[in-house]
Amino acid sequence: MSPLSKKIVNLRAEFCCGSFCCNGLIENLSEENICCTTTSINLSPGTEFHVKFHPDSGDALHLDCKLKWSYKYPPHGITSIVSMEIMNQPTQYKTFLESLT
Repeated sequence: MSPLSKKIVNLRAEFCCGSFCCNGLIENLSEENICCTTTSINLSPGTEFHVKFHPDSGDALHLDCKLKWSYKYPPHGITSIVSMEIMNQPTQYKTFLESLT
């Protein structure tokens, strides 16, 4: 898989930063990034998150990520699209990516 290859998915996830947690959907992912929608958040780029999701294979995957950018959907700004850089890719995540076609 090329580092720039994105895989389209629809995975429920939990995003935590310190004591703040919210739920959302991972819409696409690659070796280096994940892109998701979630409730509107007001955090600065560089904020670190712990992301937890369950692929169809069953076992939960945990990723440490850093917020690259977020954009609030108009007109009400209730949801945001968020892009995060994956800081460390565990072996289980790499195996999961390889299983996506």
